Amino acid sequence: RGVDIERLPCVETDAEFDALPFRQISSFHWESDHPYRPFAYFKIAKRFNSLFVRLKCYEESPRAVYSDRDDPVYEDSCLEFFCAPVFGDERYINIECNSNGVFLSEIGEGKYDRKYIKTLTSLSPDVSAFDGKDENGIFWGVDIVLSADFVSALFGTDKENIDLLNFNKWNNIKRN
Repeated sequence: RGVDIERLPCVETDAEFDALPFRQISSFHWESDHPYRPFAYFKIAKRFNSLFVRLKCYEESPRAVYSDRDDPVYEDSCLEFFCAPVFGDERYINIECNSNGVFLSEIGEGKYDRKYIKTLTSLSPDVSAFDGKDENGIFWGVDIVLSADFVSALFGTDKENIDLLNFNKWNNIKRN
């Protein structure tokens, strides 16, 4: 589900980002006969020519089997982020993460024609995992940072052509 790009906040400090409210992820595209839907949330902001994304899931024992970049982490408990940061380019970035911070990252126009990002650039998204407990329970999550340098290298365009406000393709959480 898209985010209103006109309202994407700009922050200057970690404290400002931390103070942003979480929004609930409510779209699940991989339904099954008995859907598994732990509560999951996100926040997103621009900072220093980068996009900062925090995804958080309330799940006590997440499945986290995979340990290497571009392993099929979608078979683990998984949080996903999609974005199309270059206006007029139909390709989008797809990042899927497990609770260990292991991620699969691809780019393409559709589900079946994506390429691994590491085959196109030596730069990569910055992904780090976290976990904890609060008044709502036990959670895990990932922080994802996409710099303008990374997006520029990946899309083969000057940084001036990147619209960091156009991070508008979102997706969800699933567990197999």
